[in-house]
Amino acid sequence: MMNGYLKLVIICCSSIVVTLVTGCVGDAIRSTKPLPGGYELELFEGNQYLLVSRDSVVETGGVLGGAVARIGWNERVIVAERGSAFLGGGGSAVFVIDLEKGVTTGPLTNHEFENTQLTDAKVRSIQLYPVAEAWKRL
Repeated sequence: MMNGYLKLVIICCSSIVVTLVTGCVGDAIRSTKPLPGGYELELFEGNQYLLVSRDSVVETGGVLGGAVARIGWNERVIVAERGSAFLGGGGSAVFVIDLEKGVTTGPLTNHEFENTQLTDAKVRSIQLYPVAEAWKRL
């Protein structure tokens, strides 16, 4: 009798542990690093980086709608290049987030971004880093 009861207890406890671990593992491995203006760079699913804010949804690609390829920032502006969009297509594009004005400009083509660099001193001073290198700098 005790042997059957012990098996039942072990099975129940094992089921509870498995449920807790699989339900919480996503939050446990979530890794973010802060950027200016309340933004964060998030390591997503172990190999992609997303730019996120309080209002963005990670599952749809965060602020950019896709994974970050390159990123640069200072206290006034964040510039990020999206590699490709998560949903609805869309390829590589550049986004400029003006932290002082609270305005995001983009998606910009490379040509449009080059023009922005020429006309906006805040953007001109930004050095874009491959995202893995930027992650190490944060």
